[in-house]
Amino acid sequence: MEASVNNKNLVQDFLKEYQLSLPEEYVEFLSGFKSWVRAELSSENEMLNSDDWAFGGIDFLSKKVKIQNAKEERPWFRILSSYFEVMRWAGKSMQTNSGRILDKSDVSNFFAFADDEGDILFFDNRNNNKIGRFLHDEGTVIFTDAFFSDVVDSLEVFYCE
Repeated sequence: MEASVNNKNLVQDFLKEYQLSLPEEYVEFLSGFKSWVRAELSSENEMLNSDDWAFGGIDFLSKKVKIQNAKEERPWFRILSSYFEVMRWAGKSMQTNSGRILDKSDVSNFFAFADDEGDILFFDNRNNNKIGRFLHDEGTVIFTDAFFSDVVDSLEVFYCE
């Protein structure tokens, strides 16, 4: 119990430092794990590689990643902002499956919480934490009917303890 309280304090301190707010159930969820899954970078080409997993402590939130052609490193949970930047650099746009073009303010509210075989699962902090999936190969966002609070108890499948 004490470790979970300490983890919760670490998560809350980190969020305060970055001036972020997350749903309470997300903070609770992150606090319950001894280690959190994080996508790692391939050392050869600095592209995301989902084959590397299981890093301890606050790394899930604090580890910064660099995607090729993105201007800056970002915390992993902000990884969609890097993809957005790279797509814009390449003259492409990130859009939803309905064809709506997303802008920077849309994507800045997306919090990644799992890597699913290269696709990124996220919730939209501005839209009642609705869950979406970023299809890496297509550069498309698909929103589901689920909300983060609906699935928080079943997410262990994406994480390693």
